[in-house]
Amino acid sequence: MSLRTKALIALLFIAVLWGTAGVVAKVLLRELSPFVITFYRFAGAALLLSPFISPYRKPVRFWVRLIPLSLLNTCNVLLFYFGLTTTTAVAASIIGTATPLVTLLFSHYLIYEHSALKERIGILIGLIGTLIVIVLPAIERGQQLIGDIRGNILVLLALVAWTLYSVYSRKFISQQTYAPQDTAFMNFAVTGAVALVIALVLKQPFVTPQVLTVPYLATLLFAIVGITLITFTVFQWIVKHIKITTASVKDYIQLVVGIGLGVLLLHESFTFSYLLGTALVVTGVFIATGDRVTAKLLHALEKRGW
Repeated sequence: MSLRTKALIALLFIAVLWGTAGVVAKVLLRELSPFVITFYRFAGAALLLSPFISPYRKPVRFWVRLIPLSLLNTCNVLLFYFGLTTTTAVAASIIGTATPLVTLLFSHYLIYEHSALKERIGILIGLIGTLIVIVLPAIERGQQLIGDIRGNILVLLALVAWTLYSVYSRKFISQQTYAPQDTAFMNFAVTGAVALVIALVLKQPFVTPQVLTVPYLATLLFAIVGITLITFTVFQWIVKHIKITTASVKDYIQLVVGIGLGVLLLHESFTFSYLLGTALVVTGVFIATGDRVTAKLLHALEKRGW
């Protein structure tokens, strides 16, 4: 099995894990603020990853490059939380569907990464599928789609910050300058430290009686290990072996998994639009990441001048 195939399998795995983040957040936010949760998640992940950090002494350029890079993800997390305080979750989800397209644009102009026709087609099909999953049920239930303009801007800025973090992570790691665990550790440490400072300034509680129960602690542990430590560290390894444009299709998978878990665990309604949108997302991801199976289709499209 080639490294690229392994990376694609790993991408599917972490997309499923990240897809659980919405359900996990709903549980954790019942007792703690977003900043305290962010501190526990990222500081805990940094602590668990610390024994695996490269033992050699880090040069000055390690800190000069990776601290600003990590701050991009910090901005992503905090801006997203702030945005959700005023805008709707549906609006934030719609904005999030632009991530692969923004990644495609940034990777082309910032790190000069070429995107194949199959990737562009796959991203477009996946975008249509995710919009069907989000928009049609909201329209049917009469929900607000646009949200608050200030919140939408913050969510959009969070998207830009995450995309820049992903693109430059690909650049640094592909140059073999840094090990994936080093960039992940720095991300955890910086994000956790910033969240701690904000939580302390706002005088937010770090412990409540409900936090000390077994179900809550188990959920928090899963958030630290499952949707922070494993996902971010493996993602850094993934972008070393495949293009960041291809890796960005994970956002479509995450959305489908998240809504599916909402149906199964939170008893939210299952709609035909979810089934149709999911089929398009799977098709788009398949085209964007496949090679042999899509070769004939692409050849036919190119012959027609598409």
